[in-house]
Amino acid sequence: MPIALNLLGTIRAKQGRLDEAETLFTRAVDNNARFTGARLNLAYVYLEKREPAKAVVQLKQVLDLEPTNTAVMVVLGDAYLASGATDEAERQYLDALEGRLDNAAALLGLAQVSR
Repeated sequence: MPIALNLLGTIRAKQGRLDEAETLFTRAVDNNARFTGARLNLAYVYLEKREPAKAVVQLKQVLDLEPTNTAVMVVLGDAYLASGATDEAERQYLDALEGRLDNAAALLGLAQVSR
């Protein structure tokens, strides 16, 4: 059931029907709290709707389940940056870099924080 709800939510999101997509992704997450794909899709919907604080909640849940997912760290940094929480954004970008300079998205995010 959660997979079908996620698929329907993806279709609705691609159609620009973000409220319906949000409802479907939320139902998918309610049916399976560990379904990171639906949580990520829900976060992206919130970012599209310019609700970064809601995206942060979902992205933090994904990182709880996948603590080494650097792509999610970068998106979380972007969500923090969109909400004006620059210190938290910087922390996420630095965590994504982990002493390496090969994560271009994290470097770009970090450059935005440092302006």
